[in-house]
Amino acid sequence: MDTDQAFELILEHYNGQSQNEKSKPYKLNERFTGNEFNYKRVYTREGDDWYWLTITNKGEGRFMATFTDENGKITDWHFYSVKGNELILSDKERVEKDGRLSFKHQLNKKIAEAKHTIINELNKHRKRGEISL
Repeated sequence: MDTDQAFELILEHYNGQSQNEKSKPYKLNERFTGNEFNYKRVYTREGDDWYWLTITNKGEGRFMATFTDENGKITDWHFYSVKGNELILSDKERVEKDGRLSFKHQLNKKIAEAKHTIINELNKHRKRGEISL
């Protein structure tokens, strides 16, 4: 899987979630992406200046997606890795209501394959004390 495919699959993943929420899809914002197209891409929704999705290539098949709130502050970090032709959501971090970072959620969940199909996994049985996202 090349870098462009990874960027597109991550974007498709979040646009699929936004369709479930009946929000407008994210689109590339060329103004804020600028010259860093191969390294970082900024996506916004039409008519929305605050809620951004930024996908950054961290090198060696690793990517990071960040989200902002209505004040433009980053509230969520999602970490992806590419293994072969699979895109794996490996970790998540988020800012809690009190302003502290939550613990890093180790997920290692397959999100998509290079053939552009989104994988839906069944809910797994949780052990006592595990937190659901």
